[in-house]
Amino acid sequence: MATAAKSDPVYFDDDWAETKPVTNPPVLSAPNTPSPAKRLPPGKAWRPGQSGNPGGRPRYQPITDALKAELEREMPGADGKTVAEALAKRLIALAAGKSSAAIRALEVILDRAEGKVVQRQEVSGVDGAPMQFESLGNRQEVEARIAVLLMAAEERKGEPEPKTIEATVPPSPQPLNQILMVPVEHSSNVAATGYDPAGMNLLVRYRNGGLYVWRGIPQAEYRALRAAESAGGYMKGIEQRYGAGVKIDPGEMKPPAKTTLDLVW
Repeated sequence: MATAAKSDPVYFDDDWAETKPVTNPPVLSAPNTPSPAKRLPPGKAWRPGQSGNPGGRPRYQPITDALKAELEREMPGADGKTVAEALAKRLIALAAGKSSAAIRALEVILDRAEGKVVQRQEVSGVDGAPMQFESLGNRQEVEARIAVLLMAAEERKGEPEPKTIEATVPPSPQPLNQILMVPVEHSSNVAATGYDPAGMNLLVRYRNGGLYVWRGIPQAEYRALRAAESAGGYMKGIEQRYGAGVKIDPGEMKPPAKTTLDLVW
């Protein structure tokens, strides 16, 4: 029986742009050299973090890496706690306080611990009806629909624009012990005055130590009181127009207690 002669392997030579037999195939890897990069079969992709990804490149973020290193560092005087643990404790203490930043600190804690709340939005058609979807088959239908929309836009140009009403939230009245008292100079009777525009409350402190409040006083009256040459004489006119003021106990004018955070480790 005749047997076919065994042919040598054929390789493509880029220099000559033709095929020619090569008796000794080239060595792909030599000893003590790294193996060639792995390749995936066609149609498959590398997953994040998968070993052997030839296109993977370590992410280098100088500022972020430096911040992470500082957060993992031990906090001086914190009994072995890291900077991250110390900051977390301060954030929790701030959220438990009564300062203006407590709400914001609580939001940060909830976002980090439970994630942001998903806000769902419902989209409906005209007058709350389900949305209608139409399929336009050809270009002529699309051009006809655009022409109708343009005509409707031209008709609306002559119509008056709808007026928008901005809703404003009125400010809340201030407590009496938080109203700023302004000293009155060149008055032998009135020592200081204060006014709350939201509550329309007028506070007057006399030099004999008495403190009185008038409620429902217009702001124009307070401005006139501050501009009057005789504050005592103007207050007599206020008493005639609005009646006598109500005397306030000095104990009610104590400022609110300040909350302090215990940040001692």
